[in-house]
Amino acid sequence: MINKNNYIVNTTNILKNVHTISKVVGGKVKICAIVKADAYGMGMTSVVQALKGEVDYFGVASIVEAMALRVVDKVTPVLVLGEVNLDLIDWCAESSVRVTISNLEELDYIESHLNDKVLRIHLAVNTGLNRIGFRSVVAFKRAIDKINKSNVMILDGCFTHFATKANDEDFIENQHKKFENFIKLMPNDSIIHDANSYTALNYKSFYHNMVRPGFAIYGYHKCDYKLFPALTITSEIINITNVRLGESVGYDRTFVALHNMRIAVVPVGYADGLDRRLSNNFYLLVNGHKANIVGNICMDVVLIDVTYIPYVYVGSKVTILGSDGAEVLTPFDYAKALSTSPYEVLLKFNHKRMNYKVLSE
Repeated sequence: MINKNNYIVNTTNILKNVHTISKVVGGKVKICAIVKADAYGMGMTSVVQALKGEVDYFGVASIVEAMALRVVDKVTPVLVLGEVNLDLIDWCAESSVRVTISNLEELDYIESHLNDKVLRIHLAVNTGLNRIGFRSVVAFKRAIDKINKSNVMILDGCFTHFATKANDEDFIENQHKKFENFIKLMPNDSIIHDANSYTALNYKSFYHNMVRPGFAIYGYHKCDYKLFPALTITSEIINITNVRLGESVGYDRTFVALHNMRIAVVPVGYADGLDRRLSNNFYLLVNGHKANIVGNICMDVVLIDVTYIPYVYVGSKVTILGSDGAEVLTPFDYAKALSTSPYEVLLKFNHKRMNYKVLSE
């Protein structure tokens, strides 16, 4: 089967979104662009190349991701936001990669194992997400003292992660108040950051001197500012079948035609990230119209109803994510249908099975 599926990343839109965020937070506030999970599925290499020189930091989840990033950009500071593999701290020190430390034991290990190198450290604070980070101000103070006395460690910054967004702003406020008890112990030149996309665009008091936008960079954060979606996914109709009243469509016969229908075959399936739970429960876009998914989504194809959509033929474009005429399909639409996160929706689409393209206008 010829690959008709196109996964198109618009890096110009990503750059526009970064400029918008930078304008909102002000020129004195650093931008740490989050490019973990292959830049939210957009392709880390393409995104980092587009943002080199435009952001102050890149944020990743692991040292493995930092290694992949350093192939593309050897200069911009990189922060590993997750727990680190301490066996790789020598590489981090050599490569200007900052690491996250959550406890005193990790500092002891670094002190005893790092030789003739200096490692920059950001201390994580647990203010309510309960994932990683210092909970005790006393232990946090001991960590600062230990780093300041060390010849192989430099205290670069401090951060926390918010556990919620607009659905619970009181909890955000409480987390920030807890965070303030820790950051007042930090040196004046430290990089302090807690603002994600939501708080960076809504809470000026949370900026400190760096923000960490992720979803907003890719244009999918709902806010009062104009953001540009970075990803479009399209395919083509490869076959059209006339189905008669009473005939079933697809595996397991979950759909039976209530009238004569035109059913189009699109070569994208759950192996490509089109969740099988969308069977008989969602739609794609054809010629600016919604074309309902009928029958069970297959591994490699999906069937859609084009009975009442005009001018549909083999080769007609199908929009899986993006806009077509007045209609738009977003990760939020998928997330609502699946009762999941739009983040998961983005990451499920498998660009390795599609024609990956980078659009730079």
